[in-house]
Amino acid sequence: MIPVETPQFEWLGRTVAERKFDEISTEAALGALDSLSAHAKSLGLIWEEEPIRLEPEKKLVDLVARAIRPLQ
Repeated sequence: MIPVETPQFEWLGRTVAERKFDEISTEAALGALDSLSAHAKSLGLIWEEEPIRLEPEKKLVDLVARAIRPLQ
């Protein structure tokens, strides 16, 4: 997937009117993730370290293949 616009971070306030958006770089996002995951672990929350690999069922693969096949 390719973003259609610059990624932004949404700061949530107490109300909808208090929302604020800031552009965020990949480095800043990864730094925030590292910091937050370390904090979650320190509180005893489970945090998966390894990526979770998802595999579609064959029927979904077949459906997508039929959908993108040119009409005959």
